[in-house]
Amino acid sequence: MKAIVAQGDVLLISIERLPIKTELKKDRIIALGESSGHRHEVSSGCDVLVDDIGTMYVQAKTARERIRHLLGKETPTGEHDDITLPEGLYRVELQREWRRKEIIRNAD
Repeated sequence: MKAIVAQGDVLLISIERLPIKTELKKDRIIALGESSGHRHEVSSGCDVLVDDIGTMYVQAKTARERIRHLLGKETPTGEHDDITLPEGLYRVELQREWRRKEIIRNAD
């Protein structure tokens, strides 16, 4: 059964396996807020990987991992609670907003 985990405009959708070509990202940030400077970041028991077209993936190694919504070094924004991320593989999707002439990424 597919799992979907959402925090604000970020969706993590469970997948069976990673694409063949992925590289480990140096940080654990999966999304940045353009207007406020906040970030969505996964905990240290997760790997964030990127494929050759820029799609991000998260590998949660235990059932205790989480997604945090932070501002600055480690300050929770209070806008979104931490979310527990079940062990597994996920594709990261950023929700988009449709406008008549264009499709844009939601900004929070």
